[in-house]
Amino acid sequence: MLYDSDIYPETFNPERFLPENEKDLKPFTYMPFGEGPRSCIDYLIKCIFQQRFAQISVRNAMSYLVLNFKFKPLPGAPKPSEVKYENKHLFLVPGESLFIDFEPRNVSFSL
Repeated sequence: MLYDSDIYPETFNPERFLPENEKDLKPFTYMPFGEGPRSCIDYLIKCIFQQRFAQISVRNAMSYLVLNFKFKPLPGAPKPSEVKYENKHLFLVPGESLFIDFEPRNVSFSL
């Protein structure tokens, strides 16, 4: 594929990668990290670490919120126990929006 002159012409023309010229590019001719089972292992490792970092960041944010705030429903909004769940989803999803208020906790930690 790298030696095919239809895909990679002899002259370097960076304008062919501009957004207005994307329609002229053939799909899957430029794959810097590969696709499928032969993809670059370094790229896969980076993706795994980025995903793990994102999960750890979300856990830290959620634990910060739970430790430092009380969650209370807004006045006039339905309580979580009164809301019915959607039947058509794989995970539990509320059938309507939940509106909550964050009330700060008076928590002090000392080491």
